[in-house]
Formats: sequence, structure tokens, C-alpha cells
Amino acid sequence: LVAREDGSWLVDGAIPIEELRHRLELDPLPGEERGDFRTLAGFILARLGHVPHEGESFEWEGKRFEVVDMDGQRIDKVLLRP
Repeated sequence: LVAREDGSWLVDGAIPIEELRHRLELDPLPGEERGDFRTLAGFILARLGHVPHEGESFEWEGKRFEVVDMDGQRIDKVLLRP
């Protein structure tokens, strides 16, 4: 989890959801309570419904999630913007 000067965060896709929520003070994510995913990458896959490509993004609760690096089929890095 790396804070950037523009207020965004560069986040590893493997970060546990609980840690991400705690560190960035996020509300519970949809599907989290059901155990649909455990990591940021899992949340993104659940939200999009497919394996994303680099540059793909979506918004949730006023935050923009952008996949900035893929390692094959694995979501490696995500840019989280306020």
C-alpha cells in the first residue's frame, strides 16, 4: 500500500480486504460478509465478473479502482483514487 502525492494509493491485488478497509477507512465491500472474496483482486473479479485487462477501471462508493498491472491472469497492482 503506497500513498501517492496526488492522494491516490497504489495497492497490491493480494492485500486482504480487511487490511485494505482498515488502512483506508473504507465501508464494507458488497459481497464481503458472504465471503465472496478475501483480497482486493477477488473484489475486483467479483465486481467485474471477468478477468480484467490493464487500464480497466470501475467506481464504487466514490472511489475509482483501476487495474494498472497484471501478471498473466493475476491482478498485480491497483490504483485506488478518491
